[in-house]
Amino acid sequence: MLEKDIENLIARYPDEFFPKNRFALIGQQVKLGSCYTDIMFTDEHDRKIIIEVKRGILSRDAAGQIMEYYSLLKHKEPDTIIELE
Repeated sequence: MLEKDIENLIARYPDEFFPKNRFALIGQQVKLGSCYTDIMFTDEHDRKIIIEVKRGILSRDAAGQIMEYYSLLKHKEPDTIIELE
């Protein structure tokens, strides 16, 4: 299965992957500066959830990538609570 297929499944069926979170999809490939997050949701507490999809073992580069997304979104929306998945 390709990362894009996994991304599409999570975006389409968030309750199956995160059953207790009540996520609402903001979008896929959401632009933050010059980067794109794989998926962004909001939850019942109006927090933004950034999800980066990777096949296999998470690398250090991927961890840095999601921290960059956090930083870009926090800079754009400083009062927003952001969760990383």
